[in-house]
Amino acid sequence: MGRYPSPGQVVFFVTDKIKRGEVKVAFCPTHNMIEDFFTKNLQGNQLMDMRYKILNLPGGTCTAMHRSVLEKANLNEEIKVVKKNLK
Repeated sequence: MGRYPSPGQVVFFVTDKIKRGEVKVAFCPTHNMIEDFFTKNLQGNQLMDMRYKILNLPGGTCTAMHRSVLEKANLNEEIKVVKKNLK
């Protein structure tokens, strides 16, 4: 009747592959799982860390990533420098 294997068959298949050394299962902490970025509402540092991973940006654990309005002038200067270096 079933086209799909039962959960027991799947578990046996995977454990058999692990015992044969064909598959290696590595532990991954919850806060490092990339699918959390797409399925959960992350906040604060965890959101920013995932953002860096997803966008492949340099950086990592951040403490404060929010810029104030007062820093906008400095940002404009940085943009000018980058544009100048790209020419």
